[in-house]
Amino acid sequence: MADALQKIKKDYEGDASEIWSDNPSSREVVKRFLEFKGVGPSISAMAANILARDFKVSMSDYRSIDVSPDIHVTTVRGRVFFNVSAKKDEIVKKASEINPEFLGVIDWACSFIGIDYCRPTDSECYHCPLNKECSYNK
Repeated sequence: MADALQKIKKDYEGDASEIWSDNPSSREVVKRFLEFKGVGPSISAMAANILARDFKVSMSDYRSIDVSPDIHVTTVRGRVFFNVSAKKDEIVKKASEINPEFLGVIDWACSFIGIDYCRPTDSECYHCPLNKECSYNK
């Protein structure tokens, strides 16, 4: 944490919002987050996704905000949108066909459904709002 605070102080004049304030591309925002010690591709993409989706941070594009590979998102996307045996790279490819301008746009919903209903084991298919659309439930 101290390393991150020092980086913000040194590189962004003590203001974390300077990371994205110049309307950069999503690729640049992800790259800037990757420069923080201990932050990898998943966290970088997730942070950029949250900024764009939840905080409406303007970026020149959203193409580099990739699909989150966490277990909840992967499980829901694999079961509902594709097929039960879809691999992560197939899920990302299919997501790019659905919305190439912003791959991560539905990650939050998938994560919510994955946590509450669509768990890898002990799923709550009966209560899931997507159970009629789900290949796993059929």
